[in-house]
Amino acid sequence: MKASIKISILISFIITIFVVKDIVFIVTEKSLLFEQHLNESKVILQTAEGVLNYYYSQQAQIGTEKAQELALTILRQMRYEGGNYIWVNTLEYRFLMHPLLETVEGQDMSQLTDPDGIKPIIVATDTALAGGGTFRYSWPKPGQPADKYFPKVSYVILFKPWKWVVGTGSYVDHIESSYLNVIAYKLIISLACIILAILISTIILKQLYTLEKDL
Repeated sequence: MKASIKISILISFIITIFVVKDIVFIVTEKSLLFEQHLNESKVILQTAEGVLNYYYSQQAQIGTEKAQELALTILRQMRYEGGNYIWVNTLEYRFLMHPLLETVEGQDMSQLTDPDGIKPIIVATDTALAGGGTFRYSWPKPGQPADKYFPKVSYVILFKPWKWVVGTGSYVDHIESSYLNVIAYKLIISLACIILAILISTIILKQLYTLEKDL
């Protein structure tokens, strides 16, 4: 086999490796970003559950009503990632505590619906009763028009002693944006490497062709 053919095969193999590597990266990167985000939510709710367990253990001394009041006060003040928060609702879909919607606390929120027809409080309650987990929906952003919704992912658990649904959520449009930026950067680097490989191989192949022609 001529050296020029061997070089061509080698370059084709290298380009194939770059393409396959980028495809794998594109498929897995988004999942990794969401997994990281989910882990942060889990840690926050583990902290919240610790607060609830503490005040639940104190209710014999201070009474259930006072213990619940103090627990909700602590949860109301908890923030992470800038402005993300925790909310609590009952199994009857009533907000017990929502730091950004205090005016509707105590009200039945079962008919609250996002533009896609998802009823977040019902889904949150069902998810918590099923053992906890995540769900997706759309929700207005603080500081943005009330009729403008953004994609959000929430993680919920059930605090069984008080039958409370405890949840937290984060907007994921920034994850989508970060993902696209990373993919664009990765593809530009890979494309530059492929172009460089092609240019180098072209020069080498021309030289080999000339040598083989002279032989």
